[in-house]
Amino acid sequence: MRVLSLDISTNTGYALLDKERVCPILWGNVWNEEKVDTFGSYPYSYLKAADTIAHKIQRIVERHQPDSIVIEETNKGKNRYSQKILEFIHCRVLDRLNYLPWQPRIFYISTSVWRQKVGIELTKEQKKANAKLSKAKSKAGGKLTYDQKKALGLKGRTTKKHVAIIEVNRRYNLQLLQKDNDIAEAILLGVAFIEGAALANGK
Repeated sequence: MRVLSLDISTNTGYALLDKERVCPILWGNVWNEEKVDTFGSYPYSYLKAADTIAHKIQRIVERHQPDSIVIEETNKGKNRYSQKILEFIHCRVLDRLNYLPWQPRIFYISTSVWRQKVGIELTKEQKKANAKLSKAKSKAGGKLTYDQKKALGLKGRTTKKHVAIIEVNRRYNLQLLQKDNDIAEAILLGVAFIEGAALANGK
């Protein structure tokens, strides 16, 4: 049995996993080459841009015909238009999959739930480094140069997306990079689903 997991956004990460072996078979991204405003006038530009990504996802589903599809539940965004296109994509994906000759079983899992299930947490050392970086930035007026960071023995801020990449590479001997964070999260979302993470119910 196979599970397709989707980290839906304007740069959607996907992964097809073997349910018995709990491992990824293939993975990748789908996105639009053009920005939303190139799809015409507002608000139809959002619908068309969302549908273009939804169509690409539909083709992946049709090609691989997974037994189950698991999607990361949406989170409240800070930018209203980023949130809008995200919700449009989710809607168009469901609409397209709803009209397939067979209706795939679709499940949603909240971000915090799947991360907890697969152990995506910052270490004490990472938290301390982040706190030290924040304090140094505050003293410097909000920004630090590369040389300033180097002198303090600091790098950039570590996030749970970084941790997800580290974990996927460790588990499956992959070489995903920071730019592949959507893929890493899609893989781990699928793993969490297979391992029995609690499902979102829309309430």
